[in-house]
Amino acid sequence: GLVPDFLTRFGSRMLMRSTMAMIDEGGDVAKREERVWAFIADLRTRAVAEQQAAANEQHYELPPPFFEKVMGDHLKYSCCLFPDPTRPDLTKLSEAEAAMLELSCERAELSDGQEILELGCGWGSLSLWMAERYPRSRITAISNSRPQKAFIDSRAKARGLANLTVVTADLCTHEATKATGAGTFDRVVSIECFEHMKNYEILLGRVAAWLKPKGKAFIHVFVHREVPYHYEEQGEDDWMTKYFFRGGTMPSDHLLPYMAQLTPLRLDRKWRVNGKHYEATSNAWLANMDRELKTIRPVFEETYGKHEVKRWVSRWRMFFIAVAEFFGLKGGNEWFVGHYRFVKP
Repeated sequence: GLVPDFLTRFGSRMLMRSTMAMIDEGGDVAKREERVWAFIADLRTRAVAEQQAAANEQHYELPPPFFEKVMGDHLKYSCCLFPDPTRPDLTKLSEAEAAMLELSCERAELSDGQEILELGCGWGSLSLWMAERYPRSRITAISNSRPQKAFIDSRAKARGLANLTVVTADLCTHEATKATGAGTFDRVVSIECFEHMKNYEILLGRVAAWLKPKGKAFIHVFVHREVPYHYEEQGEDDWMTKYFFRGGTMPSDHLLPYMAQLTPLRLDRKWRVNGKHYEATSNAWLANMDRELKTIRPVFEETYGKHEVKRWVSRWRMFFIAVAEFFGLKGGNEWFVGHYRFVKP
C-alpha cells in the first residue's frame, strides 16, 4: 500500500508489454502461428476446467458485502458498457452495467417465453436481469458456488421472481447435464465464465447438447486479439496468477469460433467490445473501493484475518489497477471483450 498508484500503473504496463513480447515470438508470424496451433492441440487434451476451487477461493471467498460496495447496483463482476469509455466520469457504473446487460440480451436474441440456461452466474446480475425482463421465460442458472446460489435465491425471492432456478453443479462433469437435461433450451448464455475453462471443444459440445435444434448460444469472454495463452504461475512475482487467476485461460479472438467447428455449433455472428470499456469498469471498481474502504476493512478482517487486511487491500487495489491498464493498452485494441453467437442447426 506504500507504492503510489502511478508507479503501480507503470509496473502493470511493463508486465503487459512483457506478456506481449512473450506471445509475439519476436514478430515472427510463422512462429506465432505455430504457438497458436500448439495451444489448441494442448487445450484439446485437457479437462474442461482446472483448479476451479482456486478460482472460487480467489474471487468469491469474500462475502457479498464487498461486491455490493465495489460493484454497481446489478453486482456485475464483468465488463460494463459506457457511452464514452474515455469519459467514464459521465456515466454511473450501474448505468454501464445495465447497458452491457441489455446489449448481451439483444445479441443473444432473447425473447419472452424462451427456456434459457446461464453458465456461471456470479452474483446474479444477468440471471436476475433476464428473470425480470422475460417473465414468461424460465431461467436456469448454473453455479458451482453454494453461497452464490443462496445470495441469488434471496434476491429473487425479495423481488418476487418465480421463474429463476439456480442449480449448483460442476460444468467439468456431466452433473450439469443431469441437472438440466439435454435438448431443453432455446438459449444458452455465458458471461466471463469461459476464461476459467480449458477444453472448449468438450464444453461447447455440451452447450450444443443442451440446446434445442435452431437454438442459439451467446458467449461474452475477454480475449487477446490474436494469441491465446494459459495463466500459469511464473514465479513468486506473478501475483496476478497466484492470487486472482490461477488455472485461467486467455482465449484469442478466433479461438472459440474454431473450437465450435469441432462441435455441432456454427458461428452465427461475432462482435468486439473495445478494451477501454473494461478499463473504465475496473477503474470504477477501484474508485468505489477507495471510497468505501472504511466499511470494506471489517469485511477483509473477517475473511483474511486482522493482520492481513492491509496486504489484501493492497492486492485488490493492484488487481483493479492491473485490469484497467491491461485492457486500456493500445487504445483497447490488444486485449478486449469478444461477443459470439452460435447456432445449433
